[in-house]
Amino acid sequence: MSTETETHLGESKRAILSSLIKQLSPNKEIKHMVLPCFLLQPRSTLESFTDMFTFIDELYKVNEIDDEGERFLQFIKFYLTGWHSRPKGICKPFNPVIGEEFECFWSNNKNEDLAHIDELVEEKDSNVGVFKAEQISHHPPISAYVFFNKSQQILVNGNICPSYVKYLGNSAESHLQGILEFNFFKRNEVFECTLPTIGVRGIILGKLSSYTCGDIEIKSKNTKYSCKLEFLYKGLFGSSKNLNGIKGTILYDNKPIYKVRGNWDKQIFIKRINEVAGSSGSSNSHNNTSTERCLMDVTLLKHTKDKYTKPIDQQPPNSSYHLWELVTKNINNNNDKETAEEKAKIEEKQRKEEAERREKGIQWEPKEFHFKQNPNYEYKTTFYYNDIPKLFDNLQSKPIQ
Repeated sequence: MSTETETHLGESKRAILSSLIKQLSPNKEIKHMVLPCFLLQPRSTLESFTDMFTFIDELYKVNEIDDEGERFLQFIKFYLTGWHSRPKGICKPFNPVIGEEFECFWSNNKNEDLAHIDELVEEKDSNVGVFKAEQISHHPPISAYVFFNKSQQILVNGNICPSYVKYLGNSAESHLQGILEFNFFKRNEVFECTLPTIGVRGIILGKLSSYTCGDIEIKSKNTKYSCKLEFLYKGLFGSSKNLNGIKGTILYDNKPIYKVRGNWDKQIFIKRINEVAGSSGSSNSHNNTSTERCLMDVTLLKHTKDKYTKPIDQQPPNSSYHLWELVTKNINNNNDKETAEEKAKIEEKQRKEEAERREKGIQWEPKEFHFKQNPNYEYKTTFYYNDIPKLFDNLQSKPIQ
């Protein structure tokens, strides 16, 4: 797999980009800008959140591990598999319109299952992975999603709100605010994750390429394990070691036990740094050794399942595929003029509907999710999927809401 994803622009496209840059001020947030069509992915941001589940079997493996320390390491591995699974180039997905929805599935028998997917999902022990996302708000741009698999007894609740893009001169960045909450009911365990910053460099000098940077935290709510990682940033003149690099520490009871280093698109290693005394339930991970161990090797990851969606004629009118159908077709046909026109129609319709609600004093109400205040989070705007209580037996005794 490629270490870095770059985009080479012709002179005409560079000229368009340069004209946009002249309108910006360094270190200022960009609250509204119409991007040229050649910088758009043919998919919605709601769909882009499924990149986290590209190697979904790595998520399911968490359930198979008895040792709580090894289970935590496997979860870290799964989390990191989601960051190199991105489309080529620097293009960004569409900003979802309020009320937009996206739904997809993972199963072992796509061709057989798709014809009766609704019935399969309703089964008590269904082994179909289901992802549903909804755009909750336009300003700020809050998205909520749920992933569940009844057979695996896994439930993921995600809330993501990208900050306004900040222009930094030769780069631009947006921090992904929010919390991802992974519930493993078979293990009665919950992991919480924060999100990094994503950006584009080479706007003026160098080659255009995307990057990930910033600090994230992963913690277990039921054990004493936590992890602090930094996605490293390589500037124009920075060290090549920082290209898609990562470093950090895995802790037990707030005491460091492993150092983490590597590149999230190649290999990531952990090294034991001290003996943990007085812990329980984690025999394998507490052996006193200084041997470095490979936590993740991208070349060994197996892409065993692809996500799939219902045919577009079976999706609701507010689905991402319906809303962006003509825009997507025009992007794929390299038709910039029609892409811009169709995209403008969608955005203008959203502005008009938003103005009408504001005039009538109507508050937008999500269809699939409900708000729940979480005072202990730095990120307090959290939405949960409405039908969570219907998905799993005895949910009241489980650590979810």
